[in-house]
Amino acid sequence: MPRKIGDPPRSGGRLGLVLAVLSYPAARYLVKLLAEAPRTPNELTEHFDISRAQAKNILETFVKRGLASRSEGDVYRINNEGLILIDHWLAETLSDRQLSHP
Repeated sequence: MPRKIGDPPRSGGRLGLVLAVLSYPAARYLVKLLAEAPRTPNELTEHFDISRAQAKNILETFVKRGLASRSEGDVYRINNEGLILIDHWLAETLSDRQLSHP
């Protein structure tokens, strides 16, 4: 049965939460850094102008949304669960389209 505008996402709303987090440029940059290697909030602040508290706040949001996990020593690493939600949504959305690059 076709979905209608306004229907809840098939992912139970988690996709929307993940996309909302990634709407912020700083958050997207942190995901990129975490994809390169696990890092502490202090290590992340070395890469751009953000306080440790701000980095920690974003990272904790990542953990809540399934984009990252935290281990001992306050080390955060990328968690593929949130990224897989985006990947599946894109695949479903674009499955009937042929993409061309300019």
